[in-house]
Amino acid sequence: MRAFLVISGIVLQIAALHAQVRLDVGTSVGFTTANASFRQLPGFPSCCPSYDGGSGVGGQFSVGVDVPVLDALFLSARIALTDRSHTLTTTEFTDVVVGNSLVQGAIEHTIATPLTEVGIETSLGYRLGSLVVRLGGGYAMRSFGSLRSREELTAPSGAVFSDTRSSVRNARTGDLAESITSTFYGVSSLGFDIPLNRLRSWRLTPEVGMAFGFASMTSVADWTIVVP
Repeated sequence: MRAFLVISGIVLQIAALHAQVRLDVGTSVGFTTANASFRQLPGFPSCCPSYDGGSGVGGQFSVGVDVPVLDALFLSARIALTDRSHTLTTTEFTDVVVGNSLVQGAIEHTIATPLTEVGIETSLGYRLGSLVVRLGGGYAMRSFGSLRSREELTAPSGAVFSDTRSSVRNARTGDLAESITSTFYGVSSLGFDIPLNRLRSWRLTPEVGMAFGFASMTSVADWTIVVP
């Protein structure tokens, strides 16, 4: 999925005035937001009451082309390689015994998810002066790394689980069961062209945008990602 918050791209005009085909090469930093609703995954034992969401930061590299349709309207196609790795995190507050006293403790449940996506997208774009608006969709292939899950007793300081005699338990590494390795997605962006030479043949185009996938990460749980 092509999902980004900020893109710095170079746009090259290679055709005549009023009929400009533009090639672009871009790089970005994306802030992934995960939405989930499950307690545990197969192969990853957990006492988590519910995994509800998480976040991550990753980079993207893309190449694309804009083909004019009318004076201000154009069709855009891009191929992107994106790091969508993120970590689901839930903090559970519970009573723990320290000495002979009952105090409030905190258990942090995490699932770290390495994820790389290769996406192909098309969109309809509109130019209004230096402003560039795109709206479209695409298809992405997903490649998952090994998931890493754990539960850590983070408070009070020095507290340990009675079964492991340490502050960590249920530490597991493994593959995501029933992973969904592709998804369709929607995308939108707003950019601003900054000419880099007098002929305006080279341009820098910072963009902000949003992307959202339609498929869950796995068929055994509700788990999607969005980038606002």
